[in-house]
Amino acid sequence: MLQLLKRAASFLFGRYRLIRVYAKELGSDDTVVPSGYDLRLIHRQDEMEAADDEGLRDHAWYVGENALGYGLWDDGRLVCTCIYWTSLRFHDDALGPVRSDTAILVDMLTAEGARGRGYASVVLAYANACLRRAGYRRALSWVWHSNLPSIRTFEKSGWAYTTFVIEIFPFGPNRPCRFRWTRPAAR
Repeated sequence: MLQLLKRAASFLFGRYRLIRVYAKELGSDDTVVPSGYDLRLIHRQDEMEAADDEGLRDHAWYVGENALGYGLWDDGRLVCTCIYWTSLRFHDDALGPVRSDTAILVDMLTAEGARGRGYASVVLAYANACLRRAGYRRALSWVWHSNLPSIRTFEKSGWAYTTFVIEIFPFGPNRPCRFRWTRPAAR
């Protein structure tokens, strides 16, 4: 039934997105980075391309100019990544205007064999602490409305669910119709 609904929506609206936007204020020093983990910056794509996990290797393109990458290694193997883009690289009108002191979380991935251990929350705390020290005041991200593991990670990590965006493309790929609902607490 769900597949039938997805096909019907795609036929009627073209490509579509139903996303939850999350924000994290980075101005205070309230983020506690758990100790005992091998957390490091990811400076180059080849650091991700050397990962054992194919999914992490496939996401190496997220690193590069105007990107801020963070990773967690377990027993010398990269197992979780968190990649932010600066406002100079990020261009997606669904989130609205992005200030220069805002970093946008564009990719977060845990290796297939390392899921369920809480690594995403650990690397997210580390990344946010690093961003704050680098002068960023706010972080934004979005998640598909039904991605429950990501939603749980954001909410557990103190991110605020601010906006729900419906984006449809009934007139072609370059002409979206966008509907935004900002949660009252986020106004």
